[in-house]
Parts: sequence; C-alpha cells; structure tokens
Amino acid sequence: MPDGGVFEGLLGFGGTLEQLFLWGVLQQVLGAMFTPYLQALQNDVWSQHPVMPITPPDLADMVERGRIDWGPAITEAALSGLDEQRFRLLEANVGQPPGPEFVGSLARRGIVPWAGAPGSPSFEESVRTSRVMTWWTDVWRQGLENLPITAADYNNAFVRNQISQDDWLKGMAINGIDETSAWILFHTTGRPIAPGQAATLVRRGLLPIGDPNSPPDPNELSYVQAIKEGDIKDKWAQPLEGLIPNIPGVFEIRWAAQSGGLDAATATKYYKMQGLPGDIIQGMLAAASGRKLAGSKQLAISVTEQLYHDGLITRDEFATDIAVLGYDQQEADAILAVQDYKIIAETETAAMSKVRNAFLARHIEAAVAQTVLTEEGISQETATRLINLWTDERAATIRLLTPGEIVAAVYYGSRDVEWAMGHLETLGYNADDAWVLIANRLHSSTATEAAWEAEAITAAQTAAQAAAASSTPAGGSTSASPS
Repeated sequence: MPDGGVFEGLLGFGGTLEQLFLWGVLQQVLGAMFTPYLQALQNDVWSQHPVMPITPPDLADMVERGRIDWGPAITEAALSGLDEQRFRLLEANVGQPPGPEFVGSLARRGIVPWAGAPGSPSFEESVRTSRVMTWWTDVWRQGLENLPITAADYNNAFVRNQISQDDWLKGMAINGIDETSAWILFHTTGRPIAPGQAATLVRRGLLPIGDPNSPPDPNELSYVQAIKEGDIKDKWAQPLEGLIPNIPGVFEIRWAAQSGGLDAATATKYYKMQGLPGDIIQGMLAAASGRKLAGSKQLAISVTEQLYHDGLITRDEFATDIAVLGYDQQEADAILAVQDYKIIAETETAAMSKVRNAFLARHIEAAVAQTVLTEEGISQETATRLINLWTDERAATIRLLTPGEIVAAVYYGSRDVEWAMGHLETLGYNADDAWVLIANRLHSSTATEAAWEAEAITAAQTAAQAAAASSTPAGGSTSASPS
C-alpha cells in the first residue's frame, strides 16, 4: 500500500477518482460525437426490422376509444410482457367519467341514479372512477341534490318583496356575498321610473327635482335620483330637467293663436320647441290668422262674387280682388269658373222656365219652344228632350174647379146641390163644410136645405129600390116593403 493509505490511492495523482472523472468526461464527449451516427444506424435497423410493440397503456387507451378490438390488443400486449388478465385491469383503469357536477345534474333529472353497482352509470360510480377520494361522495351528493338559487335570484326576490331581509342575507351569504356587498347589489337592482314619468311627478308637485351635485344617497326620492339610478349618464340630469315644463301640441298652439290667446312671436317660440321648420311655422301662423279673419274673408268673397255676378265689376277686377284675399291664381281661376258657370246656369234656367210655363199654358207650341231654347244656347238634343218631357207634363195636367166655381154653378142653376156636394167632398171637404159653402153662396139655408134634403131622400129611395131588386130571385117576389 503506498504512503498515505487508501485516500491517497483514491485522491492522489492518477488515482481512481481522477481516472473516473477523465473517462466520464471522455464518454460524454464521444457520445455527443457519435450520437448522429448511432441514431442513423438505429434508424436503419428499425426501418428494416419494425417490430417494436405498442406500449400497454397506449393499447388500453386504444381499446377504450374503440380503435382496436380486444383480441389484437391482448396479442400486442403480450409482446410487452402483459397477459390478458393484467391487460384487462390496465384497460379498466383507462379514461375518466363525466364530472360529478354534470352527473349530479343527470341524477336530478332522473336520467341516472344517485347510487348504483360498480360498472353501471350512477353518481357514485362517477366519483368512484374519478381521481376524487370516494369519501367525498355523500358530501358532494348533498351539495348537488339541492342547488341554491343564485345571488342575482335572491336579490331579485328581495327587491320584489318575495322573501324577507333575513332570508335574502342568508341567500347572499350562501353565494359568498357579505352584507355590505349585498346592499350594493340591492341598490343597483331594478330600474327607476323613466325621465318623462319623473317630470310628470315634478309638475304635479309629487317629486322634488333634487341636486345633481349631492352625494350618493340610494334612499333619495327626486327627479335627479331617477336619472342617477337609470342607465343614463348623470351629466344629462340637468339638461333633462327641460322635460319638466309641458309644451302644448302643434294644433293647441295654433288654436290658441287663432283664438287670440297667443301672439305670433310666442306661437313661433313654441312651434320651434315642437321642432317645426321655418316654412311650416309661417304656414301655421298664416292659417291661424286666416282663421281669425275667416268671417270677414268669406263676407268679402261673397260680396265680390255678387258684384261679378251682377256685372258691376269685370273679370280682371274680380281676379284682382280675390287675389288680395289670399287666393292664388289657380284658386282664383277655379272661383271664376264657378261664377261663370253659375251665371250661365241661371240664364239658361230662367229661359227654360219661361219657355216651359208658356208651353204648359198652351201659349206656344213645340216648334216655337224648340226654336227659343236653341236660340238661348241650349243644344238641340237637350231642347228636344225638354219638350218631350213638357209634352207629357201638359198632357197629364188636369184642371179642377175651385170651390167658388162649384157653388157658383149651383147658384146659377147649371148644376144641382148633390153634384156640388160630391165635387166639394172630392176636394177634401166633409158634408157639413160643403153644405156651409153652398148655403153661403145661395144666401138661403132653409129653402136650399129643404131642396137638398128632398133630393137626398129621393136618391136614398132609388138606391133602396135598386138593392131590393137585386136581392129578389128570378121569377119570384119579395114580401118585404120599403120603409
């Protein structure tokens, strides 16, 4: 043994450790140098002899995914040293079940049971075949069987007065929200009234306007607070106060203007607030003014029409006058046309009336009537049609004696009392009134009444005899005698 003992032999110059170090470094250097050549050699060998088996874990995964059948998989696993029993155990441990939360939702819906035998779908099997400790199964099941409603649902229920404040705070705590945060969520849930509704309440004195610069106060009731609690930015609170004054409608403004309640300047201001363009505003002002002057305007146009009708002003003067009243050229032409037609119609109507009266009175005949009508500007066809109509009318005209002419006939003896009574009754007089007319004309009620009664008795007897004769059978006689 050299001097220094064992350690000198290990640690000294040329010692064992020095040689191990040198050879280790040399091996790494040589390995790095020869690795490409060795890899190429290995590749050539494997390409010529591709006999490396698929690893058992990959085979088990392929069986689980349906990529390979059991027979070839067991044969392939044997090349890695696994028999069928061991390979089946490896395959049974491959894959993961659905998450317990998902399986719990299936169990709540009755699609799978909560508990079941190994190898069958159930909530217990999903935990048992997962990487979760199985002693969590019952706890997990209790948490999934009855899910709490969300914090938002609890908050909405409390806002809508469906649960008490204590239940609301408990529900928020279940969802991991403390009381301070819960109140923040409460105050930001629900919507305020619309700005228009708030403006109406302010007008009715039921809501103050409020201060846009005031510190946040969720319990404040004001117009400004309604803006703050909505989804409108707070900077619009003050401009939106312009909604509070109520502006009348367009036609309300016009009615007030035409009634004299608003002058033109005030009406124009409110028309602009309603968004009407300038030309429409001028039209509305003119309409209101025209409405106020409608009576005078109508009187003026009526007088002007009458002057033109009577020939006291010319056509050009008439057109100028109605233009001054606010009618445009097209309207003036229409009014003139109506007046011209009216004059022509009145002239022709008067002419036709005179010809008709003369024809019906038999002062002229059809030929003369035809000539006069055509000379008045009536067409030949219209004149012929009128004369045919008047001819039928003249033929149907029946003259009746007047009551005076009837009683005069009795007075002068050309007709008797019975005849007069019949004609007067035809005219609508009853017997007593007819007798009064006859007696007044004869100036002697006694003698004439006696004569009339005698004639009446004679007529009654004649009628009775005729009735008796008509009721006697042929070849026989009657025993009844007239009374």
